[in-house]
Amino acid sequence: WRISAALLHELRAVGLSPNAFSVNAVIAACEKGKQWWRALRLLHGIHTVVCCSVGEGLRADAVTFGASVSACGKGQQWRNAEKHF
Repeated sequence: WRISAALLHELRAVGLSPNAFSVNAVIAACEKGKQWWRALRLLHGIHTVVCCSVGEGLRADAVTFGASVSACGKGQQWRNAEKHF
């Protein structure tokens, strides 16, 4: 998860916008690394982009939500999963 998160950060640092595929990949890596709070932070970031930015095109999809729920489940954070979905 660290490498994928670093690559996502690097995308932003060089002025590129991540797409849903890249964010979903990082959320899935967070799930595998039992980093549920990071997965939810990324999910929240997608919602912020969708709600507050015009034309970004970054939208949470079934993969995003599924990986986030799974990350919460692996971290035994069922209440957090329920709150966000």
